[in-house]
Amino acid sequence: QVGYIDATGRTIITPRFEDAGDFTEGLAPALVEGKWGYIDATGTFVIAPRFTWASDFSQGLAAVSVEGKWGYIDRTGAWVVQPQFFAAGHFSEGLGLLATACRRDPGYDPRQFCYPDKNGYIDRTGRFVIQPRFRMAYDFAQGFAAVEVGNKTGFIDTTGALVIAAKWNTGFHPKFADGRAAVQIGNKWGYIDRTGRVVIQPLSPTAVDFSEQLTLVVVDHKWGFIDTTGAIAIVPQFYLAMPFSEGLAAVQVSPGMWGYIDRSGRIVIEPRRRIFASPFAGGLARVAEQDGSRYIDRTGNIVWAESLRTAVAQRPAAPPAPPARPAADTTPLGGTGSLVDRVAAVVDRAEAVEAGRPVDRPVELIMQDA
Repeated sequence: QVGYIDATGRTIITPRFEDAGDFTEGLAPALVEGKWGYIDATGTFVIAPRFTWASDFSQGLAAVSVEGKWGYIDRTGAWVVQPQFFAAGHFSEGLGLLATACRRDPGYDPRQFCYPDKNGYIDRTGRFVIQPRFRMAYDFAQGFAAVEVGNKTGFIDTTGALVIAAKWNTGFHPKFADGRAAVQIGNKWGYIDRTGRVVIQPLSPTAVDFSEQLTLVVVDHKWGFIDTTGAIAIVPQFYLAMPFSEGLAAVQVSPGMWGYIDRSGRIVIEPRRRIFASPFAGGLARVAEQDGSRYIDRTGNIVWAESLRTAVAQRPAAPPAPPARPAADTTPLGGTGSLVDRVAAVVDRAEAVEAGRPVDRPVELIMQDA
C-alpha cells in the first residue's frame, strides 16, 4: 500500500492506496479497487475513483482514460474534453498532446501493442490548434515541441509551423532546456540552439536534456558534465552519473557505489553500496539498498526507511512501452542468490551497456505483465 511522507520523513497520509502518483497542483492520482481518482493533501478523494488511468495535473487539466478512450478533466473532475482519443499527454504551454489513431509495428505482436499515431495538439476547449498529422509528437518546452516527419525529428512552434527542419535521427526525442536540445550527428550527440544551429559539437555517445545549465557527457567510458557552451564543467571521471536536480547529482564512483556531487564536482554525500540513487526532489532523494529503499536528505541522513525488502509500487507508463524483442539473454534474473543481488547484477550490466563498456553477454530490459 502507498502513502505519503513530508520532507522530515513524517507520515502525512497513511499508506492505504493500491498505487498513487506525485502531487502536482495540489492533487495526486490514487488507485483504490482498480480505479483511479484524485486526492488532496489530506488524503481525501476530491475526485472520486472512476478512471482506468489518471495522469498528473498540468496547467489545471489532467489526462484520464475510461474504457480505453482518453480525455481531460478539470480540478473538479468535470470533463473538459470528452474521452474520445487513443492517447493523451500533459498540457504544456497551453496545448495538450493527443493521438487520434493507433499504428501497428510489424516487429511486435499487433495484439499486444500499437503506437500512438496522427498526433496533434488541442487548446483547453478541446479545439485542435495543430492538426493531428505527426507520426510522433512530444510536449512543448521553451516554445518548441519535437515531432517526427518522415522518420526524422524536427521542432514545431505553438502554431504548428516547422521551425527547425526534420533532419535529425529519431533514436532520441529531445526537448529544449536551457536553450539547448540534443541531436545525433553521426554516432555521437551534440546540441542545437533555438535557431537549429549546432552550438555544441558532437562529443558523447549518449545524451540527455540540460538540467540546471549542465548536462551529461561520456568520454572514454567515463561520465562527466558540460555547460551550455560545451565546455567541460565537471571532468568525466564517474562510472555512471545522473542529471542535476536541486543542485546535486547522483554519481557512481565505482560499480554499485553511489554518492552525490555538487555543481563543482565535489562529493557532498559519500558513496556507499546502493542498487540505485535517484535525483533529489523536494529536498529528498530515494535510494535503493540491499535491505530496501529509503529517503535521504541533502546531508545524506536517512529520514525514512521502508521495511526490509518491501516491494515498492511504481506506476506503469501511459501508454505502456512495447514488449521488447527477444534478446540473447531473455532470463536476466536467473541464477542463484537473492533477488536483490540478481537485480543489482542486471543493473550493473545495463549501466555498462549504456556507458559503452563490454559485458559478458547482451542485456535487454523486458517488461512483462507490469
